[in-house]
Amino acid sequence: MTRTKYTAAQEAFIALANLKTGSVVRVMRSAKDNEMGWGTYWNNKDMDRAVGNTRTVESVDEKHLGIRMTDGFYYPFFVLQPVLPEPVEIKLDSGEYTAAVQVDGSVKVGCQSISTETLDKIHAASVKFRKA
Repeated sequence: MTRTKYTAAQEAFIALANLKTGSVVRVMRSAKDNEMGWGTYWNNKDMDRAVGNTRTVESVDEKHLGIRMTDGFYYPFFVLQPVLPEPVEIKLDSGEYTAAVQVDGSVKVGCQSISTETLDKIHAASVKFRKA
């Protein structure tokens, strides 16, 4: 892969993964120097420590150098996996159910999933009911 193709592939990865400054990624494996058109080298001793661990994105506009992390290293996009936030769980007053706010913003209660739009309608109806 040429550096031009690498840059295009990395830009597509950044867009699809919605990576930006502050995003968290997991480094899945090491890379070979200049692998797939990546424009730099793998610093074995220091970068190997990142494999299997998470890193925070500092900059995504480095073109063929890779994606810069807050540890100061540039990682090629093909060794990174975006880390999605965990659903947030909320215990309901009844004590019988737990509501979980999912990554996409929907709410799941038991085995039922409720969209944010439906949740907004329920909330609006509840507020209207309390005022009546």
